[in-house]
Amino acid sequence: MTLSGIKQRFESLNKENIYSKESFIVKNVVWDVFAKFYNDCSTSVEYMGLFLRCHPERSECEFDTSFQLTLLTNDQFSDERSKSLKASHIFKNKSDWGWKKFVAFSTLVDSETDFIDDDSIRVQVLLKINSSSSS
Repeated sequence: MTLSGIKQRFESLNKENIYSKESFIVKNVVWDVFAKFYNDCSTSVEYMGLFLRCHPERSECEFDTSFQLTLLTNDQFSDERSKSLKASHIFKNKSDWGWKKFVAFSTLVDSETDFIDDDSIRVQVLLKINSSSSS
């Protein structure tokens, strides 16, 4: 999945969420990823958060999930610098879950980490739905 306008959005006063261009379907539910910027006031460190979001057709659905979000490096020969976090979460209705402090913005824009290419990042999603229910 690709999220574009990373540096541009961070540097502007408008720090609205950045949504992935692509979405995918698992168990007849549309899923996507978005990024959001946060400032940790206690440390003055700025972070980019990453979140997984579901769009069920029926509002009374629940999905018990296990998932992993991976911020991919643009070096296709090295996975070592990619950053991954895993979670288990129950998604209800239209909801999202993720990490406010997925990566420090200074790390994200560091040319040695090679995360940003043409003001875009790539995120890999591994999603397993353990169970689902509807009311």
